[in-house]
Amino acid sequence: MEAPLISQIIKIRRILHDIPELSGKEAVTAETIIGFLKTLSPKKIITQLGGHGVMAVFEGHLPGTVLLFRAELDAVPIASHRKDSGSSEKQMAAHLCGHDGHIAILLGLAALINQQPLARGRVALLFQPAEETGQGAQAVLNDPRFSEIVPDFVFAFHNLPGFPLKQVVINSGNFTSASIGARIRYLGRSSHAAEPKKGKSPLNALAKLIMRINKLPAKISSANSSTFATITHIQSGAESFGINPGDAMMMITLRADSDENLAALQLQCEDLAYCLAKPDGLDVKIEYADYFPATIHQTEAVQLVLKAAKNLGMKASPPKKPFCWSEDFGYFTKKFKGALIGLGAGTVHPALHSTDYVFPDELISPAAELLHKICTEALA
Repeated sequence: MEAPLISQIIKIRRILHDIPELSGKEAVTAETIIGFLKTLSPKKIITQLGGHGVMAVFEGHLPGTVLLFRAELDAVPIASHRKDSGSSEKQMAAHLCGHDGHIAILLGLAALINQQPLARGRVALLFQPAEETGQGAQAVLNDPRFSEIVPDFVFAFHNLPGFPLKQVVINSGNFTSASIGARIRYLGRSSHAAEPKKGKSPLNALAKLIMRINKLPAKISSANSSTFATITHIQSGAESFGINPGDAMMMITLRADSDENLAALQLQCEDLAYCLAKPDGLDVKIEYADYFPATIHQTEAVQLVLKAAKNLGMKASPPKKPFCWSEDFGYFTKKFKGALIGLGAGTVHPALHSTDYVFPDELISPAAELLHKICTEALA
């Protein structure tokens, strides 16, 4: 990418960084993207796709392969602690996962396609809402207008702190884990703190659940798998010294290396929760949210990425094992041949979702060029 274009894309990235919007609320982010896309003359721009999603479609004069590339719109519900000019202006929302950078990369690809129009085939650039909650991909796929695009290959990408800057990280098969959030509620009966026997406190069951929940995955994990539970929130009773609590709630994230192992972990978690509630006569209510399927790569898509990286002189290597974090791009790889491309953000770069994270702008140009090379290879 030429220097003036890179500067323009970086400016847009920083604008997006300063207007972070949470999942399902990405209206201003979408409008900013649409404004830039209109200057690039795509064949079609579809808006409000699966929510605030935007899809720009570029077409060649001849029929050919159909490609889809996806970036995410939403910020995470964390307040950034950075005080420099790149810090977010909104509270409890910040681009601490790099989605602002991912958008910039995809806009860079749009600009490169505009400079070198397609001779054949179609390329759809999807700016997807609500990735962080696991709802956006399914909403886009369910939108009837998405059926206008039947991709032969789908690609997404994610920056990876801890890997050398610009390194491509990819493998065939499982790339990211399946996960789901479980909200377990114990319902008993409150009483005066001086008369605990007149109530049904959930704290005994809750304490046992805390101690035993992390032992469940050992029953279904193997030496090469990553299956575990993470307690993320606990709440019980009121802030009072005079009340013996009658209710408790725990939020747990369940993760597994496959959809099948995740389903098994869910059943074990439910069985344990109900078993621990019985001695104290507690009612149990379990709700699930934020489901992410495992992202499974198809070899044919991976080979396109590796060939493009090699032709650009970019180093590529597989991860040592599938990543434990989750991505709703798995909904796409269930339906179409595709891959989620890891892009090194620097070996000493702050971690994703940490309060001092900021996307490395020097990754934008090589990443956009990699995606453009995938296009030229696939459409040749």
